[in-house]
Amino acid sequence: MQEYDYILLPSAAIAILLFLFSFKSPTLLLSIHLLYRSLIDSIPNYTYIKLAGILSIAQIYSVVYIIIFFSYLLFRKKKLITELTIPILSYLLIALISTIFSDYWSGFFQFSIKWIYFYMIFLISLNVASSKNQVQLSKITIIFSFYPIINQILYAIIQGPKCIEGQSICSYIGTYYHESELSSWIFIFLLGSSIGIGYSKKYRFIFIAIFIIGIASLLLNNYRTATLGFIIYLFILYLLNIKKINPFISIGFISSMIAIFTLLLTVYYDIISIYIEDIIEFITNPTKYIDIDGNVARSELFSGRLYLFNLILSEFVKNDIYTYFIGMGPGIIDTLIGTFAHNEYLSTIVELGFIGLILFIWLLWRSWYIMKAPDNKIYLSMFFCIIVTALATMPFHDIRGVILFALILGYSKGESIRTFNKLNK
Repeated sequence: MQEYDYILLPSAAIAILLFLFSFKSPTLLLSIHLLYRSLIDSIPNYTYIKLAGILSIAQIYSVVYIIIFFSYLLFRKKKLITELTIPILSYLLIALISTIFSDYWSGFFQFSIKWIYFYMIFLISLNVASSKNQVQLSKITIIFSFYPIINQILYAIIQGPKCIEGQSICSYIGTYYHESELSSWIFIFLLGSSIGIGYSKKYRFIFIAIFIIGIASLLLNNYRTATLGFIIYLFILYLLNIKKINPFISIGFISSMIAIFTLLLTVYYDIISIYIEDIIEFITNPTKYIDIDGNVARSELFSGRLYLFNLILSEFVKNDIYTYFIGMGPGIIDTLIGTFAHNEYLSTIVELGFIGLILFIWLLWRSWYIMKAPDNKIYLSMFFCIIVTALATMPFHDIRGVILFALILGYSKGESIRTFNKLNK
């Protein structure tokens, strides 16, 4: 990607100046970080290169910002211990125990970086949200997650779509590595615009227009799991607000959902037909496609996911009994079969055992408890969207998905703190 070379040096100089300026407040620190992260993700030919042994430039960047965030919070005497501290430490502990037995340390380092990074983003966003109202949070989130969409649209005009060889799937992802990475940034953008729609009466129509831009970007991205996740998000948001919604607005929402569903049915008709055929085939002959002994023939049923699950579980059951409890080691699945599980919960069982799954569910439960406190339906809906789509993809494996999760948690906790402080003035 030589077209980037001539702008790297001046961009780096500007980046350093912005970085130094960002230490003035947690808001600037979080905002500049989101911008840098989206820029780094957009040049994977550079930033995904392994430099320090097992770590890429992007991963080293995460480590650097872990240190920066921690130092900032420590020297500013901000709170470091929260309801998530013990669940996160417990989750890291089972990963360490699993790694000691499996001796797969590269996976552990990447796993640890990801979850410590998540916790730091959570703490910083918590501090931002405790001092900013929801409309301000909306603006911050939109502005500093807008670059990926600009990148996508610009390269859609210049280069056209990226097509997967051997498949009829084409998507507009700009210079990003994969549809899943861009979709996480789009969801962060949609989160910001959703907050604006919900809390800004004065500029609501502007935020609706921004929200529509996000939907268009999501459709251009053409990542089916993300599109399904977005529908889940809207549906849950509607259910959680159904008692408060004006009947006319409710009718408009239902009509819009029917229109969106009809559009998606038209666009994805061939794919949906295949999935319906897959369901019928599986129900009529399940034993043909389920065999964790590793004897099942390769099948493209459900886009090959069922075969993938069989293959992963067959590797899992080959091991000693203790593996069922502590797993085979974080990150081991990619090494064994050359791809990911495409199911967050299955991945957790295989890599960290049933103890790891229990701790992961505990972490999710504590997260839900944080988001339940301010009763913010937008954050709750996005939370349920993430945990449901985790059945078919890996939102907690991808660092951008982790950022999205940390933001909704931090914003929720910050809103609770801000409301408490306001009531006790």
